[in-house]
Amino acid sequence: SQCPPARTTAAASKMLVASASGEHASSRYWGRLVTRRPVQRAQTTDTSVLKTSMGDVGMVVLRAAQLNNAVKELDWRSRREYRIRHTIAWIFNLCAIFVLCFVSVIYGLKFGDQSTKNMILAWLIAYGVTAVIVEPVQVLVIVCFPCLCDESHRCGRFMRRCQFAYNELCAP
Repeated sequence: SQCPPARTTAAASKMLVASASGEHASSRYWGRLVTRRPVQRAQTTDTSVLKTSMGDVGMVVLRAAQLNNAVKELDWRSRREYRIRHTIAWIFNLCAIFVLCFVSVIYGLKFGDQSTKNMILAWLIAYGVTAVIVEPVQVLVIVCFPCLCDESHRCGRFMRRCQFAYNELCAP
């Protein structure tokens, strides 16, 4: 089992400190990394002061090193890399939308008012038919007849090819 990529370093550090202080960390995330069992600590009367020993600090450092090695082994992306990748992807998406809007304006200027109105009306009708009729029918067929979409036999493979061909060739 692996740690989810959304785990932050701060959350991982809290789990390390909690585990080193005697609390049991979730075996789902740490069972592979840590082999030492949690130790029962003596109860103190003064709870305002946190007493740590060199052993606790050493365990935190050791577990942090194990976590860093696991992160490197699993090739997780850092939070910075994750944000950069998403920013670049959104910039690309917004640029594509801007270019397509610009092309639509060029079509409108080239063909004139009446032709552009007819083209937009045809697009709206095609998308309306797809959203109101075709998509619900596809969903009903998939839900009511799941055997038709099972790719382990010929009928299912044929239906998947038909669905792919429709979505690629006939969709508006």
